[in-house]
Amino acid sequence: MSPADVAELVRAQIAGRKSLPNSHRVDLDRCLLWPTRIQVINRLVRDGRLEDLVETVWLVLEVHRPKKDGYRIVFNEQRAMFGLASPGFETDRHLVLCGYYGDFPATLKNM
Repeated sequence: MSPADVAELVRAQIAGRKSLPNSHRVDLDRCLLWPTRIQVINRLVRDGRLEDLVETVWLVLEVHRPKKDGYRIVFNEQRAMFGLASPGFETDRHLVLCGYYGDFPATLKNM
C-alpha cells in the first residue's frame, strides 16, 4: 500500500465526519497525519517472559500533547487492522502497541 492508499482508507472509514465518539475529544482535523511508516513493539508475555516483536505499521493519527506522550493510531496492512500505540519504557526504541481494534472508528473509540 502507498501512503495515499492508507489515507483513502482512513477517509472512507471517517465518511466525512468531523468527529467520532472518543473519550479524548480528538479533533480529527488537527490530529490526522499523512501516513508514514514507523516501527512499533508488539510486547507479548510467553512463559512468564517478555517477548518484543517489532512490526512495521503506518502512523495515521497522533494526539498532540506537549510531551508527545499521547496515543497514536496505527494501521497494520498485513493484518488489515488499526491499533493503538503509545510510549513504553524509557529504554524502548519504538512506541509500544496497545492492541489492534479493527477499523478506524473502533480504534478511536477504544483510545
